[in-house]
Amino acid sequence: MENTETLNSRTLHRQEFTCKYCKQSFSKKFNLNRHLKNTHGEEAIGILNSKKCHIFCIICSTEKVIGGFLSYNDYISHLKETHNVQVEEKLYHFVKKEDFEVWRSSEEKEVNYALQCTNVEKSRTRIYYNCNRSDSRGFVSNCSKKISKTGGSIKINGTCPSRIIATFLPEGSITVRYIQTHVGHEIEVRTQRLSKNDQKYLVDQLKAGVCTERIVKNARTVKESDKLTRLNLVTRNDLSNLARRNNIEKMRHSNDMVATALKVHEWNSEGKNYVFLFKQLGETHSFLKVNDFALAFMNKTMEQKFREFNRIVCMDGTHGLTKYKGWELTILLVKDETKAGFPVAFMISNRQDQMIQEIFLGALKEKLGTDAPISTEFLMTDDDVKYYNAWVKTMSNSPRRLLCTWHLLKNWNIQGKRKLKTQELKNTMRKDMRKILTATNVQSFQKNKENYLKILQEQNETEFITYLQKYYFCNEARIMSWAFCYRSEVGINTNMALESLNRYIKKEKLHNNGYIRLEKLLDVLEEVVDDKMWKRIISIKRPHRNTYQGRTVAKAHRQAELIKNCVKVKGFGSFIIKSNEKTYCVTYKETCLSKNCREMFCEACKVCFHKYRCECIEYVVKSTTCKHVHVVAMYEQKQLLNNISFNEEINLNPINEGEINEFLLEKNLKTGNEVDLTLRRKFVSDHVKNYVNDMLTLNDDAFEVFAKNFEIFVNKNDKDLGILGNKRKFAKQTYYPQA
Repeated sequence: MENTETLNSRTLHRQEFTCKYCKQSFSKKFNLNRHLKNTHGEEAIGILNSKKCHIFCIICSTEKVIGGFLSYNDYISHLKETHNVQVEEKLYHFVKKEDFEVWRSSEEKEVNYALQCTNVEKSRTRIYYNCNRSDSRGFVSNCSKKISKTGGSIKINGTCPSRIIATFLPEGSITVRYIQTHVGHEIEVRTQRLSKNDQKYLVDQLKAGVCTERIVKNARTVKESDKLTRLNLVTRNDLSNLARRNNIEKMRHSNDMVATALKVHEWNSEGKNYVFLFKQLGETHSFLKVNDFALAFMNKTMEQKFREFNRIVCMDGTHGLTKYKGWELTILLVKDETKAGFPVAFMISNRQDQMIQEIFLGALKEKLGTDAPISTEFLMTDDDVKYYNAWVKTMSNSPRRLLCTWHLLKNWNIQGKRKLKTQELKNTMRKDMRKILTATNVQSFQKNKENYLKILQEQNETEFITYLQKYYFCNEARIMSWAFCYRSEVGINTNMALESLNRYIKKEKLHNNGYIRLEKLLDVLEEVVDDKMWKRIISIKRPHRNTYQGRTVAKAHRQAELIKNCVKVKGFGSFIIKSNEKTYCVTYKETCLSKNCREMFCEACKVCFHKYRCECIEYVVKSTTCKHVHVVAMYEQKQLLNNISFNEEINLNPINEGEINEFLLEKNLKTGNEVDLTLRRKFVSDHVKNYVNDMLTLNDDAFEVFAKNFEIFVNKNDKDLGILGNKRKFAKQTYYPQA
């Protein structure tokens, strides 16, 4: 019963083909065409021909209704006889292919004609170049309707007779038939393609490292006698297509995950072990999920800087750098002897919780080993506790936690506007809280805090009081993480070095493009480390004042010149300086152990950061050689109490020569992006296995969708490889009659 119902259902939904002349029905289109040919003959020739060709006259408005032409020769005859169009035609003969290419590149033949087809015969090869304005298909697909350009398609509603037919003969000569008359359209720049010479010029510019903005600007140059060309209208999208087509960025593989695995292999080759954490999608891990991803690396230069400058470490994360939604880049940064930030480790992951930070820092600790343990004194982060908790749990070291002053003031400003009711308190909140923050001794801090809380209580601002007491005044350890009076001579105030690095990566290196491949991001991060190291080498070999340290010291020295007479000797090694109606005490601190110390060094005063100590914020919190120290140094010079030899030149080259040579050696050993095919095959195979393992974790509905799409992919791949043949009829069996 069920089979009968199914059969009837199929019969009802079977498509039928009806003859428009005798209304006879057929089950197959092939049978209908055979009927038209045998029964109706000349009457149906138009319908049959329209199914065989797509050559339609651009002038005749009803041509597509009655059918097209079987050949271009018939179409040209129709134009001459019916429309009196003089179609010019020329014949050329070239001895070699190079001469043909030179001719084709002249007079815009290359940009106005597109390759249509190639016919290979026994004695010759014929290539057809049709006018790129011709509508060779003869119909408009539904896909084209949806994505049609704003300015309209370049295709005309018919066929242009102009074309180039090149016949390549066995002896190497070429015969060309050139139909040069265009019908139905004008020559427009918007319809032209970039010529091969123009493409080569742009590709050479990209390979030379010229930025896209400069290339576009140069392409806009038009001489008065020249007409507008396609090169003048080049866009960033054109350059992006050329870069991708010519692999300017040296992609290791079209699949991003495979390319990333190849990049990791490149970093870890020859025992370098730069990547100390790599968990791919689909792989199993003791603590991470199958669909989690994590990659962390530290090259030799970064490791040296971390071992040398690990007293203060900054740690933070930033997002929006790759095309993968929700993935975050974690940065570990230290400050060198010139107060400049230097990145020492990067991690990219789809997770942002404390667990991934523990895995990251645990792998980092294992890479560094136990021979020279890291003894960090201060760890600066934002208000998220995951970084500090992960550090204490994994690094066997409990540094003092510091909060970034900039983030602190930002949080207070946001919460104050939300929670304060009185407009007057909203206006003065930032100033009052900053006064509490910047108090340089504990007594002033307690006094300012109690006074401000008393004012809030009198105004019945209980919500803001509760917020401050819960998050910032809750205990002494919390207060010590942000109050200036507990951060005396720490050496860091804000996390701006890390914020500056984030801004440099996003704006200078990625040009605000947050949709890039993971492989590209790894290359960019490697370039950032190299840029930082080259900047350090330049500051060593060619020292100048256009640095943070140089500008800060120069500014303090200029300010000291204005108050150089406002110094009094309080006692041996103690001085009183009056500035802005306040008095500051400067005392001898210690003799610097290094003769070549350049930390906040002033060339005019011949004094570094370590010789004196001042009680002002600039010295105590910001760790800079303040103007009061400059005043004392100038006073001692004047009194001939300073024993520094002013003519002695300080030579830093021997100290830093080793790190410079190691960096240059590492740069010379770097390999290109060329990848062995066997290695590429291995990583592609591993990626497919990991991807399938990841799909096994899907729910039933999602897995059914994956299985269906995977079957379509397998069938298409088998057909492309020739494993499956095209649909065809049974071949006739060869018959061998008996003798």
